[in-house]
Amino acid sequence: MICLVRAESDDQARRRLEATFDTDPVLYRHFRALTDGRLKVIAGDKGRPNLGLAEPTWRQLAETVDVIVDSAAFVNGILPYNEFFGPNVVGTAELIRFAITAKLKPYTFVSTADVRHQIEPSAFTEHADIRIISGSYARRQFRQRLWQQQVGRRSAAA
Repeated sequence: MICLVRAESDDQARRRLEATFDTDPVLYRHFRALTDGRLKVIAGDKGRPNLGLAEPTWRQLAETVDVIVDSAAFVNGILPYNEFFGPNVVGTAELIRFAITAKLKPYTFVSTADVRHQIEPSAFTEHADIRIISGSYARRQFRQRLWQQQVGRRSAAA
């Protein structure tokens, strides 16, 4: 299995991926048990030409990868669309181009778009621990925010 992670080097990419699991020792041990000797982490960027990879690496991966699973997206409920176009639209097009290069590879996109509706917006950041921010407190805060918006609209209309 190969995992493309946005980073400057392969070592930094691996550290960034591992950091998503190291907040819980049991989870981290499980991650290591599943991935040791089975996972290759490489630095790249799906929103860049050739996924941000050197041509020889791009070509070698295009010839050897069998399946693409894409869960990478820039998600933010505040910024305008043009901020998302490169990483999301161009990035998806780049992965589709990769999927048809050298040999055909199935492409699966995993969306987490609805997750942000379940979490208080200020807590929803790239580095947030989902186990902490998605609890009942976050759900209560989200409902409260919706209520505040509704009250604000009614007040503005009055």
